[in-house]
Amino acid sequence: MVPYFTLLFAIMFGTLFDGKKIDKIFFFILSLWMLIFSAFRVGGTGTGDYDAYLRLYSATDTFEKVIDPEIHAEIGFRLLSFLGHSLGLGEQYIIVAMATLALIPVTYIIYKYSPYKILSLLIWMPYFLAMNMQTSRTSVAAAFGLLFMILYYKKRWLAALLALVIAASFHSSALILVLVFLARVSLKKLFYATIIAFAMLVFVSPFQILLKIFEILHLTRLSDFLLSYLASDDYGYPMAIYDPRIILAMGVVFLIFKCQQHIPKYFDMYYCKLYIIGALLMVIFSHVVIMAWRVSYLFLLISVVTIPWLAKVYNLLIEKNMGSKRVMSSVFIFLYFLYTASLILKAQPYAFFW
Repeated sequence: MVPYFTLLFAIMFGTLFDGKKIDKIFFFILSLWMLIFSAFRVGGTGTGDYDAYLRLYSATDTFEKVIDPEIHAEIGFRLLSFLGHSLGLGEQYIIVAMATLALIPVTYIIYKYSPYKILSLLIWMPYFLAMNMQTSRTSVAAAFGLLFMILYYKKRWLAALLALVIAASFHSSALILVLVFLARVSLKKLFYATIIAFAMLVFVSPFQILLKIFEILHLTRLSDFLLSYLASDDYGYPMAIYDPRIILAMGVVFLIFKCQQHIPKYFDMYYCKLYIIGALLMVIFSHVVIMAWRVSYLFLLISVVTIPWLAKVYNLLIEKNMGSKRVMSSVFIFLYFLYTASLILKAQPYAFFW
């Protein structure tokens, strides 16, 4: 566990320099560290996926295999594998390639849009450990999905479409990003929809309601796909209403709602709406933990921008009223330290490729 905690404490130390001239140097060093950490791992925080990726890479050694429907991986992974074989690269190549594709878009967005770049890395750490260090295809999809959401808002339609296609080519769940149009709904309506969905967890599963809607609309194939996850012994269990991931997401949603009149002075409400959509999806799919975690992650990755800005807004408000500096930044640092540490304690031991 030492390598994990060393990286975590290095990032926490780096947050001391957020907003200072030296923060960019720390950001680049830590980002490179995270890239090497995920690219040259053997295994990961969980079991299974690393070996599965190596097997799939070995199996996709010709173009015929790229278009073979019996290769159970999305087309992006197959093409990336074929490229590696064409260059004569070994199995670790596929892990390095996906680690790079999963990291560059996220660090680019953080560098360009976050007011506290090192805090953004800390906010990313739980997702980095759970996704980049284990389910690499999903992490690539989420990284390009994050890029898609930004480009979509900037009305760079062609680039946004390309980012979405790349995301979906690594994991089909990225298609749920079309729900980005929900950002047109007012923040207040999104907030109340999330609160209502959360309250429903006490009485009935929103997931079961969703399945019923699919049945009414004769979307049986989609319904069967979701039910296959529900029937899984590994993934078919629900998240508890008091699951820390749900509580943390709902807490951030509440903080957004409470200071919505101040947010537009500093950054765009669009990013907050994306976070709320992610929280809403987590609640709706909470009956099946893998679905809740995966689909919400595609939106909640925007937290690397939203939470640092939210921290900055609250920092300024608290400093103005109480004179204390960076109070909310400290709160988020503490919470995400606990969150990340809990994942590290459950993780598989880290092993370096060399």
